[in-house]
Amino acid sequence: MATPLMGNDNVISAAQHRQRGILYFQQNNLREALGEFRLAVKLNPKDAIAEDYVGVILGESGLIKAAIPRLQKAIAIDPGFADAHYHLALAYDRSGHPDDAIDEYQYSLFLKPELVEARYGLSAICMRLGDFAGSIYLLRQIIEMDPKFAEARYNLGVQLWQQYAQEIGLRNENDYHEAVRELEVASQSPSEQEKTCLALGKILASKQNVGAAIGYLRIAVARDPQSAEAHYNLALALRMQGNLASAESESREALKENSHYGQAHRLLGLILHQEGRSQAALAQLRLAVDELPGDAEAHHGLGVLLLALNDSQGATEELKKATSLDPDSSEAHRNLVQALRRTGQRADAEQELAIAERLDSQKAEIMRAIVAARSAGEDTEQRDNAAAVLQLRKAVSIAPGFPDLHFQLAMALQRASAGFSEVEDQLRQALKLKPDFPLAEYNLGLLLEKQGYRGEAAGELRSALRLAPSLTGAHRILGRQAVLARDWATAASELRAVLAWDPDDAKARQALGRATAHQRR
Repeated sequence: MATPLMGNDNVISAAQHRQRGILYFQQNNLREALGEFRLAVKLNPKDAIAEDYVGVILGESGLIKAAIPRLQKAIAIDPGFADAHYHLALAYDRSGHPDDAIDEYQYSLFLKPELVEARYGLSAICMRLGDFAGSIYLLRQIIEMDPKFAEARYNLGVQLWQQYAQEIGLRNENDYHEAVRELEVASQSPSEQEKTCLALGKILASKQNVGAAIGYLRIAVARDPQSAEAHYNLALALRMQGNLASAESESREALKENSHYGQAHRLLGLILHQEGRSQAALAQLRLAVDELPGDAEAHHGLGVLLLALNDSQGATEELKKATSLDPDSSEAHRNLVQALRRTGQRADAEQELAIAERLDSQKAEIMRAIVAARSAGEDTEQRDNAAAVLQLRKAVSIAPGFPDLHFQLAMALQRASAGFSEVEDQLRQALKLKPDFPLAEYNLGLLLEKQGYRGEAAGELRSALRLAPSLTGAHRILGRQAVLARDWATAASELRAVLAWDPDDAKARQALGRATAHQRR
């Protein structure tokens, strides 16, 4: 960190201005603080600390574009100033440059692993990118460093749940249980209680633990009675429980707080329909489709109600909208069959029936594929790679449009020591179906590197890192490639990234020492 040189009157004066600036900053008097720091920098252009403060204050004042060059200058003065790297990362993040922000967060963590704020900022970017593994890894470290950081616990719970919910194959039930535990601890913090109890209610309801869900959602409502979302989710859970009267009441409370809440209009309409109050239900569902013209469920609900009211033409129109918005809903197609038959459109009805039957058959096949994938996961746990490959081949043949199944098959083939070409084919198929698939890109990069296609491998690895910064193996390979190419600046950057995520990597630290030594020559 830069320090003023003593013995020069101007520099001594600069240090005094900087100290005054810090006092003003601590008092949240940003205007006076900025003036003092500007004077400090004017008198001592090598004062990285004052320069950093100028950047921070400009950023806090919403002047991000003006802040970035000041923070860059602070780093140019003192490249080892970890806090300046962190502040620059924040500025890049807020200005919509996540790649640059990731680089600076990693640089700050390389310099100062205990910098919780940088770890949290990086976890937030990982969360937005969908890098669940990276976000969870960082959040667990943050909680270990600061057990009272309730917001980190909340984010960890949500990320664990999202990771669990996206799994197609063998789900890790520990993710679900850990998510609930973290959210329960976070819910003890008054500042996080409303959103944490809301998250717990949603998660528990999705697992059919309705009683516990309702308990947490009632706390969320009590903590924030004006939260339309909390009332709405409580209404959903109460309807699942069969308590229609209370569900209706909570739906109305949600609409009282937000009269344009389309989902609440839809839910209230469905509840009123269940209660046999058709005209009141009709009014709510019409409001729902007005508020949510692109919502298939709202159009479907209205179509079913119109069908019950013998408005076959109106039902047909709404159900056609529902099937166009959600072509995979066999239920909507089957209800449309009824409406078309009533309006005498028998040929169209037969076409819709064929679509519904095909969709039901596909769903059954997908369930068989999921069962096969889960069986493959169990085989993998028991180290029976041949059986896992067999099950996943079966899953892929049943549901060839699922990129995750192709990826799982590629991994199983690799564990079974299959040839490169077959593994590569499955990885490329996964990426064809899902172009933004970082694990597939990463593993394809590894495969290409082993086959000697370094340029193509580097492209895949960089693409993977843009979506999943936590893939340190990609940084290791890119760093090794840069060393071989004698590109010392790139090598140093990649190796610092490795050490930001894994500070105990002795080989990376040793290689970084060599790269920085070459840079100095």
